[in-house]
Amino acid sequence: MELLVAISVVAVLSTAVTTLLLGAGNTNSYVNNETDAMSQVENAYRRIMHNVRTASSLTTPSNGTLTNSLTVKTQNDPGYGNLPATVTYSISGGNLVETDSRYSSTAILVTNVSTFSVQRTNTSPTQLSITITSNTVPAVSRSAIITCRNF
Repeated sequence: MELLVAISVVAVLSTAVTTLLLGAGNTNSYVNNETDAMSQVENAYRRIMHNVRTASSLTTPSNGTLTNSLTVKTQNDPGYGNLPATVTYSISGGNLVETDSRYSSTAILVTNVSTFSVQRTNTSPTQLSITITSNTVPAVSRSAIITCRNF
């Protein structure tokens, strides 16, 4: 009888410890996914913001148009024959990608994106409203208005 009581107590305690460890593992996974998504979105924002602020011109979007892509011309680049490069941001395969003519390649900035929207909201000075939303759980969304400095 005492052995059965001891086994029952150990079983209950083992179940409680296992439940706590599973909960901790789920929380860890949730926090890691959210942190990764936030990091990707923030890094993409910094990159886009830098290229927009220092651009020599914007190809898309046109005034007032809401699009899911952004194309900028950089300042003349001495490492690129002293010519401007074309940098395009768009969604491809569910990812926010950057295509830069200087490198002839496409880089994934944010994986699993549900929304990338760009709207030119003002022309003097030129301003863009940009929103990036991840398709993660929980969803990470960032919006900002960026002012172009060079035109």
